[in-house]
Amino acid sequence: MAYSTLSVIWYDAQEVHFPLTGAAILGTHDNFFRRFRRFARRNKSKKIYVVKTDIRECFDRINQHKLRQILTSLIDTNRLYVFTVAEFKQRKAAKKTVQRKKSKKNAKGKSWVPPLIELITKGGIFPSIGAQRIRMYIKGAEALQILEKGVIQQKVIFGGRCYVANRGIPQGSSVSVRLCNLYLGAMERERYANLINNKDTLLFRYVDDYVLLTTEFSVANHFLRDLLCGVEDGYDVLADPSKTTVNFKTDLHELRCCLPMIGVDGCVAWCGYEIYPNGLKVSIDATRFNPKQRFSPSVKETARARAKRLAIMTYVKAVLQRRMEVLRTLTNGKWKVMAMRKLVRLGFSWYVRPYAKKIMLNPKGPMNRIFMRRLPAWVLQGFAYNYNYRMSRLFGM
Repeated sequence: MAYSTLSVIWYDAQEVHFPLTGAAILGTHDNFFRRFRRFARRNKSKKIYVVKTDIRECFDRINQHKLRQILTSLIDTNRLYVFTVAEFKQRKAAKKTVQRKKSKKNAKGKSWVPPLIELITKGGIFPSIGAQRIRMYIKGAEALQILEKGVIQQKVIFGGRCYVANRGIPQGSSVSVRLCNLYLGAMERERYANLINNKDTLLFRYVDDYVLLTTEFSVANHFLRDLLCGVEDGYDVLADPSKTTVNFKTDLHELRCCLPMIGVDGCVAWCGYEIYPNGLKVSIDATRFNPKQRFSPSVKETARARAKRLAIMTYVKAVLQRRMEVLRTLTNGKWKVMAMRKLVRLGFSWYVRPYAKKIMLNPKGPMNRIFMRRLPAWVLQGFAYNYNYRMSRLFGM
């Protein structure tokens, strides 16, 4: 319900040189590849230290007092904000009474905010899905009151008594995600302002998933220590050691645990991508696909080579078939052939190699080498191999 109010704050944040949301990105494609390519061109010949971690119980550990301070500093109480109101329905019994009361208030031109806050507090109404929405203007003080009553204050009924949670916010809504981004963004502006503005450091966060790439060991070690051991600044943000991955040795005796460390040519998985610090490359994380879906066939690592090759063919066909059909509808020409070949090369590097590595297809096997060498021709011919009858058996699905 406070979605539009937070949208105004969100767009205001993008206009500031240092964003209010810190290192957060709206999606995995938002500025990710552009900033990553720029960082790779600048530091490709240097040793890269990487830290990938996840905040433990992020939404449940949010300090409500800190969140109120952040919202108060961002929202002007006298400024008008756009507020979107949906058609409200009451649960079962007094449905007609609420609708009649709502229309009566609207007819007299009175404000909807006080009764709206009262009904939100009681928890007796909910916005109907697909209903007509009305946009209105409210002041910042009323927006803060709605956020406080509708989102921040959680009421739990246990043993016939009502309890109010003094920590954390509910999950599952876009408002909660934006509040979380503003909360962690304020923490990052205080702690890691120099990291975001540093050209030799790349910091990304998608909701509560962090990944840091830097050329300085001290920066990576300090960032890791802050998130794992905590900082007494009131934010109460701690990382989960079981979901933390690094590529360097660190001495954290107070944790009493060993962090997973990748090898020289290893990668860290972050938000559906595999990031390789050695060489600064990014590829699709094939392990994120559901094995039950048709484009990610289920195959064991101990399966035979033919089963693995068939799994790769099924996977590649499902991913590239529709894109190849679009290119085939174009008129014949050099551009069409060039576009199809480029699509095959990208599909080979983004999908084939990561998936073959995941299912552990032996690259030194004689039939596997022939298969990988002739797979692009199989895709270009419409997922059929007609050059050689003997080789066509290799691609028989």
